[in-house]
Amino acid sequence: MLDRVDATTRNFLLRCSVLRSMNDVLLTRLTGEDNGQQQLEELERQGLFIHRMDADGEWFCFHPLFANFLRQRCQWELAADLPDLHRRAAQGWLDQGFPAEAIHHALAAGDVEMLRDVLLQHAWELFHQSELSLLEECLKALPYEKLIQNPRLALLQAWLAQSQHRYSEVNTLLERAEHEMHVQKIEIDGVMLAEFDALRAQVAINDGRPDDAERLAVEALKHLPISSYYSRIVPVR
Repeated sequence: MLDRVDATTRNFLLRCSVLRSMNDVLLTRLTGEDNGQQQLEELERQGLFIHRMDADGEWFCFHPLFANFLRQRCQWELAADLPDLHRRAAQGWLDQGFPAEAIHHALAAGDVEMLRDVLLQHAWELFHQSELSLLEECLKALPYEKLIQNPRLALLQAWLAQSQHRYSEVNTLLERAEHEMHVQKIEIDGVMLAEFDALRAQVAINDGRPDDAERLAVEALKHLPISSYYSRIVPVR
């Protein structure tokens, strides 16, 4: 099928194939061309397997079989360019306010620095949207030494265990994080320690230890600001 198009169009399609859905902003980011949507519309008229996803005609996708075919060809023909293409796609999605899609591409690029930066900006937003599996995948891909450089990511890892009913892992994760941060002289401020204690209070509730839960909760509330509404829910239950 690609033999029916010229070399420029072939390259355009292969670059676009890293996207699961696309609009003009993403097409420009991936291809460097300002008329990406016009090209897609023309290819659609020529009978290629391109679908419009919305009534306004701003979003497009390839038919699943065609998309898989293009991605395979892209892996063969543009293998050296793939990490950069995924980084471009990630930034394009971030610019439009879609962090989950950006994470998909940061993972595909194998760019742990970008992945960490996206998580630092958007992880808790995604957590509250119940994107738990995606966040688990991210934290597994992130080297532990990078994770503990920011205590909020260590806290996120423990909250993911709590939210998925892996209660026995929570204290172990928190203790390991505190130990590693102490060894590496990474500062944990009073608010973050209170966040840790608030989660430990929840674990104590789960374990049927109300006295420990109350002690941890009282200590946490001394330091948690009003803005930490999620953690404050636990101590005041």
